[in-house]
Amino acid sequence: MKKAAAPKDTAKPQGPLIIAISIDSQTLKVYDANGLFAETPISTGMKGHPTPMGVFSVIQKRRFHHSNIYSGAPMPFMQRMTWSGIAMHAGALPGYPASHGCIRMPMAFAARVWNWTKTGARVVVTPGEITPVRFSHPLLAEQKVAPLPTAAYEPNPNAPPAVKGDKAANVGVSPNRAAPASSLELRPTVGHNVGKPPGESSPSRSVRNQARTADASTAITTANASVMSDASSAARSVVSALPEATTTTARSIAPIASAKADDAPEIAVSEGARLDESVTAATEAGQPVPDAQKDQTRLPNVEKAVVVEPEPPKPAGRIAVMVSRKDGKLYVRENFKPLFDTPVTIAPSDRLLGTHVFTVQVDKDDANVLRWSVVSLPVLGRNMQKEDDDERSVRRRKIAGVVPADIKPIPGPNSPAEALDRITIPPDAMARIAEALGTGGSIVVSDHGIDQGGETGEGTDFIVPLR
Repeated sequence: MKKAAAPKDTAKPQGPLIIAISIDSQTLKVYDANGLFAETPISTGMKGHPTPMGVFSVIQKRRFHHSNIYSGAPMPFMQRMTWSGIAMHAGALPGYPASHGCIRMPMAFAARVWNWTKTGARVVVTPGEITPVRFSHPLLAEQKVAPLPTAAYEPNPNAPPAVKGDKAANVGVSPNRAAPASSLELRPTVGHNVGKPPGESSPSRSVRNQARTADASTAITTANASVMSDASSAARSVVSALPEATTTTARSIAPIASAKADDAPEIAVSEGARLDESVTAATEAGQPVPDAQKDQTRLPNVEKAVVVEPEPPKPAGRIAVMVSRKDGKLYVRENFKPLFDTPVTIAPSDRLLGTHVFTVQVDKDDANVLRWSVVSLPVLGRNMQKEDDDERSVRRRKIAGVVPADIKPIPGPNSPAEALDRITIPPDAMARIAEALGTGGSIVVSDHGIDQGGETGEGTDFIVPLR
């Protein structure tokens, strides 16, 4: 039996993970931002209990789990893919498909993968093997926020000298010079601050209460569970500039006139400190503060501004997008919850879009730069059904003695670039998506509708079956 390939040293994978499972070769491969990271032999569903193929994600993780379908069979390091009972977990590997639909892995490898993944990690199950490749397209944003145009300042040497205002003359700056970027009035990003997002049209089914895990592996022995701000200087400088209003204050300031000019700042500060102390003492004693000792620079009937500390930004959720040709819509989910949807335009063609999964990674050196990869799934159901129908029609015609007409070959699905070329997404929707995207976010393009297979619902990402 083929042994699991040891991961690169003890390092953890970098960037978003894509777990690619091949039914034909009975292998599971883990891809990170740098390519293939680790692989292992597996055991998938036996005849009569096939493992479903398509696009999934990890929607639940349990270190120790037992099947609620097959006599509480142990399923260590369980990572759920559907609420109907399909999961990855540790189990027996006889060298051929032997499970009741789940994907079994060696115990040690299952433990590693369980520690590597987070909820939302992408899982793709196909007949053969697929490999993510780097990808770019004009429809896929390469920056989260579009750069603002900079105003160029090019003085005209032949122009007459401009008349400077008093303030501009004092600082030696021309009033016509472009304002710094920090003073520009910025409009909010398109799609935000517009109230409640549009209503969702995607279905929401209470399937989590009926969650099932459907593997009946033999008993397995599991491992043991192992600002304060300082304003005193500013206050003293203000108090030191107070006018003389009392005899006592005049007497205390009289000797200052004969002092050296170099000592004046220190004496003024010390006098201001005594005034500050007298104001504080009078306030604590409940006595009215003389007008001469109040801050004369403060406007009447104006309360001191309250500085409100801004709330820290909430961590961005995992964004998942699905473009459905059948529905003619774009659906957006954040952390398995519907966010919004919008109609899209897809150019007609005699070819299928295919199913393509585009995954984003935020550049580690520039958080504003987005990098993409893509995996394309084979088209099975509809095309294979057409081919079977054509073969049966040919056999029937031969039996009936009818000469069959030439059968046109069924065109293959679009490539990832061709599929995106056919799609037109409203700019405001795309801008909103680009701003919210983070590492691990994805866009799935498919001919299927959101209801296809009946697995996409409450507490799931977009689940797109192949058949």
